[in-house]
Amino acid sequence: MHGPTFQNIRLFATMTVVENVMVGQHARMKGGLFGSIIRTPGVRKEEKHADAKARDELEYVGIKRNLHDQLAINLAYGDQRRAWRSRGRCRRTPSCCSTSRRRA
Repeated sequence: MHGPTFQNIRLFATMTVVENVMVGQHARMKGGLFGSIIRTPGVRKEEKHADAKARDELEYVGIKRNLHDQLAINLAYGDQRRAWRSRGRCRRTPSCCSTSRRRA
């Protein structure tokens, strides 16, 4: 018989909540190292889109807008779990923030 298992929440404490979710999308971004350093218009557009998707996903899981720009370490435990889950969802699915799934 095994006892309960607990998953560690692995958020970057010194990054904002929205930045933590955006980390999950970076593997799918096409700008590359050079484009990110130079900050080409395409990279800026892609980052703006990633920011909007991250905020959309946070709202979907129930994290209010006023918490999106807070440091992750300042969130209550339940909100940290939601943010962590949001990051994982954005990492796994290209359209993590589909508006067709929105709650009523």
